[in-house]
Amino acid sequence: MKKCKLILSLLALLALSLTSAQAQRMLTGKVLDTETKEPLIGANILVTGTNTGTIVDYDGNYELELPEGNVSITVSYTGYESKIITDVQPGVLNIDLSAGSVLDEVVVVGYTTQKKGDITGAVSVVDVDAVSKTPYSNVLQALQGKVSGIQLTQDGQPGSGRTSIKIRGVTTLNNNNPLYVVDGIPTTEDLNNLNPNDIESIQVLKDAASASIYGSRSAGGVIVITTKKGKAGKISVDAGMLSGVQTISRKIELLDPVQWGEVWWTASENAGITPKHPAYGSGAEPVLVTNPFIIPNGRQIYQYTPEGTDWYDQVYQNAFQQQYYVNVNGGNDRGAYSLGINYFDQEGLIRHTNFNRITTRLNTSFKITDWLTVGENLSVALYDQVQIGSQQGQDGIPLDVIRQHPALPVYDLEGGYAGKIAGFPDVRNMVSVLEKNKDNTTDSRRIFGNAYVEADLFKMLHLLGDAHSLKLKTTYGLDYGTFFDRRFQAAFQEGDFDIQNNLLFNQYGVGTTQTWINTLEYNFEQGDHALKLLGGHEQVAYDFQFIGGARTDFENEDPAFTYLNAGAGEQTNVGGGTEWALRSYFGRTDYTLKNRYILSATLRFDETSRLLTNGIFPAASIGWRISEEPFFKNTLGNVIGDLKLRASWGQQGNQQVGDFSTVSILGADVNHADYDLLGTNNQVLQGFRVLSRGNPNLVWETTTQTNFGFDAGFWNGKLTIGADYYIKNTEDILLRAPQIAAIGEGDEPFVNAAEVKNKGIDLLIGYNNSIPRKNLRYDLSFQFSHFTNEVVSLGQNIGNTGNAGERYLNGSDGPTRITVGYPIGVFYGWEADGIFQNQAEVDAHAEQTGKDVGRIRYADLNNDGVVNELDRTYIGDPYPDFSFGLDGSVEWKGLTFSASLYSAIGQDVYNEVLWYTDFAQNGTFNHSTRILDAWSRENTGSSIPAPTLENANNENRASSYFVEDGSYLRLRSVKLGYTLPKSLTGQVTASIYGEVQNVATLTGYSGIDPEVPYAGNVNFPGIDRGVYPLPRTFLLGVNFKF
Repeated sequence: MKKCKLILSLLALLALSLTSAQAQRMLTGKVLDTETKEPLIGANILVTGTNTGTIVDYDGNYELELPEGNVSITVSYTGYESKIITDVQPGVLNIDLSAGSVLDEVVVVGYTTQKKGDITGAVSVVDVDAVSKTPYSNVLQALQGKVSGIQLTQDGQPGSGRTSIKIRGVTTLNNNNPLYVVDGIPTTEDLNNLNPNDIESIQVLKDAASASIYGSRSAGGVIVITTKKGKAGKISVDAGMLSGVQTISRKIELLDPVQWGEVWWTASENAGITPKHPAYGSGAEPVLVTNPFIIPNGRQIYQYTPEGTDWYDQVYQNAFQQQYYVNVNGGNDRGAYSLGINYFDQEGLIRHTNFNRITTRLNTSFKITDWLTVGENLSVALYDQVQIGSQQGQDGIPLDVIRQHPALPVYDLEGGYAGKIAGFPDVRNMVSVLEKNKDNTTDSRRIFGNAYVEADLFKMLHLLGDAHSLKLKTTYGLDYGTFFDRRFQAAFQEGDFDIQNNLLFNQYGVGTTQTWINTLEYNFEQGDHALKLLGGHEQVAYDFQFIGGARTDFENEDPAFTYLNAGAGEQTNVGGGTEWALRSYFGRTDYTLKNRYILSATLRFDETSRLLTNGIFPAASIGWRISEEPFFKNTLGNVIGDLKLRASWGQQGNQQVGDFSTVSILGADVNHADYDLLGTNNQVLQGFRVLSRGNPNLVWETTTQTNFGFDAGFWNGKLTIGADYYIKNTEDILLRAPQIAAIGEGDEPFVNAAEVKNKGIDLLIGYNNSIPRKNLRYDLSFQFSHFTNEVVSLGQNIGNTGNAGERYLNGSDGPTRITVGYPIGVFYGWEADGIFQNQAEVDAHAEQTGKDVGRIRYADLNNDGVVNELDRTYIGDPYPDFSFGLDGSVEWKGLTFSASLYSAIGQDVYNEVLWYTDFAQNGTFNHSTRILDAWSRENTGSSIPAPTLENANNENRASSYFVEDGSYLRLRSVKLGYTLPKSLTGQVTASIYGEVQNVATLTGYSGIDPEVPYAGNVNFPGIDRGVYPLPRTFLLGVNFKF
């Protein structure tokens, strides 16, 4: 990594020396508003095709050194029409800009581009400036609160392994992830290999009109990412660094050893058991043993202390984070390039966990002739990750920190690791686990990119005029990734844990996705008419293979000597693979009349190896720019500069199912073989049985989406409003049909059975303004989202209550349920109705096994006099009623201040951690200090049941006790920056800034964080089983442009 930093520094110095070596000439003047003649403070002036430029000062003045030769400059200011001035000479040049519109900005959509003003679908454009300079391990993290209609959850794992993004809600019981399109190449792989500083633009395609051209992969929405491209002109450099520290933002207050002993004694007495414990004796009061003692196995000497072990302090750390980047751009009229290098290093809050990434990107384009262009966009990423026990639930470090006993020491008196003994929970010493697994890494390599050839056929054949163009483009895309996973388990003796044999498991995998895209695009624009016709073909082939091996008995456990061939034990091997292919044909038509009436239509035809049937996905949309009508301009045009009504309808598909769901898979099984296969000479060969049953009649999951929206701009674009109302209906959702189980029949086959409907509203309000005389500029952006989710059908053979289908979907004792008429994964269980206060309440209540004073009372909802499974009901909804984001920034005399808020209101969280924090029935695990306020005859107002060692009342059952309001308001980030005066930096634009992320969270949720990532899959949302905490991050950064 030191070499990487050195390379970055040398590249920056080289680019600086190349820039400084060129002779410069001075241009000065003012930039003013054409009508008011007010100075446009902060306006950008760039040497066209470069990043070399300056900004206008507080008096409207600028100074710019010009390179030698024929020079043109580009002058731009938000809310104003940009101006290109050619043949600029040294001297004084005053420039006027006219208020304009952003409607002519070009936006990347499906396989082509479109003017923002001509878009008739629901497309959100992300502010990339808020993304590029912040050190995100996964660029998706930056989208929370920035785009309406997006629901994003994340935890604090380094590398952002659990970032989940849903566009317009959950629409299927299977894969809901969006499709990512990077430089024109679709992918469903993780984006943690993408350098945020390489990104030029991000568009989110939310409705069918904008996304269905991607067909069977678009049902979850599409996120289009375009990386930076080179521009003609001299070399320009953008370089910088950030570093900072991450801290844990919230902890659960846990019992110390003395408090734990008091709770244990109380719980024993409440259960009718004489209190005793190996660490506290058997007296009337618990007395912690503080003298050194030899543990029962005789190998170690322990000593307890009243202070005990703070497992939070032992496991979590203040984690360092750093990023270094440099982007070099340049070119001429025949070719251009953009080179980006980034190094990102993130330690985890949990000790010894980390994520480390180096990325290099080279984008080039070359104009061979005036009609032929070739180019490539290539990214190479090397990243490694250490994740030790980062998962939710049991054996996950975040939950074990809460569960581990506070009296257990980290080390014995001889310096060895202490471990579980009698009277302590069956949880390993986490400090030992982290230390012994710190070299267990996952090393990944990824090559992602494309090469293309584009020919303007009309130019080549000298046909028609400039109003017509016909472009043929062919693109080959490659996504090639490998991983090497090392897992070594050392032999150890810690307390009662005695693992005699060590074990090494290595796994290597390689995946390749090849994409070939061919498009023919015709454009005509003349007078009142603008027409675009696009036709294309796409071929995708995916292949994945892996192999692994395991071996035991390594004499030397040093990582340098732990290779599979060094073990003395038996070696076992595993391996496997999969593949799929997709062939598609697609078309698009866009027509605009008089810049007022807009029509767009797309059609996609897909064939996939995953299904035996083909898919056709049509879409159409219309738009009416009322603001271009003469009657509107003459009446409201001075106030409402732009008003567009739009409507769309279309269908999208989902092919994210098993690669071989249509065929039955056979596997070898001598003991339970359905088919005895006789070989030659009457020798019996190994038998086979069905591992999974196929269904050749499967068809595509199809989402039909209708969208109505409008876009409005007021006062020359200072105020903008965009709103959408949508209905998404997904049919033929795949799920496994229940069947009578028998050995050899295999897994249940997939069937097209379910239907889900989403409805919602997306809203965007933006405002920007400047007060030149006050040297002030500010802008605000408000994003609002609301959606409802409903399961419309589960098919004829999969019902809602108590049958095999429901158990398949939910598990026998899970806290979620999928039922017609309710959202996917609603919480389901018993309704906790307070605490029994006295014996009279116990006697008056319905029959409830284990009921007693101080225990939870469960409601007899059907009033049959018995509390049983028939009284279960819907106890919570994991989806927010609405969410919103609010971003604001202020610029004043070189200072820039920005802040970002995000809120989710009305969501419920199922807090399974309460079983450990609030209840003593779970054995010798630790608890939170909440249990000190548990119910007792002297504390009858408590909502926490009385501590007891008996669980006759079955209080770990799924119930509303564990459901909490997960609403929250989070100050996501606060950033303060300063751009140094040009009098100090010359032609270098230098800025420094500081940022705090995850500043504060306002919530009533008792757990670590109400933002809970999905626990396994989409059918189990909002379940907190002990999440990896989201850190609070403090950053300092510098940036240089020249």
